[in-house]
Amino acid sequence: MSFADRPDRADTGRKTPVLLARRLLEAIGDPYLLDGHSIVVGASIGIAMAPGDGEESEKLLKNADMALSRAKTSSGGTFSFFEAGMDARAQSRRKIETDLRDAIQNDVLRPYYQPRSIFRAGASPALTKALVRWPQPNAA
Repeated sequence: MSFADRPDRADTGRKTPVLLARRLLEAIGDPYLLDGHSIVVGASIGIAMAPGDGEESEKLLKNADMALSRAKTSSGGTFSFFEAGMDARAQSRRKIETDLRDAIQNDVLRPYYQPRSIFRAGASPALTKALVRWPQPNAA
């Protein structure tokens, strides 16, 4: 659920950005006439606000980008505010991606084949499912 769908949270001093985001989405969503053709453009908006979401422009842009990603994945054509948990999830995702790249590069992934049909005496299975296992020594 995006921030726009939670009116109870709109009372936290974010009314102005909520209203502005809604006005922008509405204006952008209006059809345009271009060379006799009606063109409809959509947009998603990510919002990060100083000082709570960062004071440096780089940090604010990074956090707004994470909020934008959530707005795009939730339904598109909406807006989302940055929340601190987004950064933790992004860091976790980056670690998994880095570890997986290392596992591929170091030939750590192992293929396993699993029969998908019932064995009959003297017959070989018709279907086999291929699985890839990723042994991780630090996994609990």
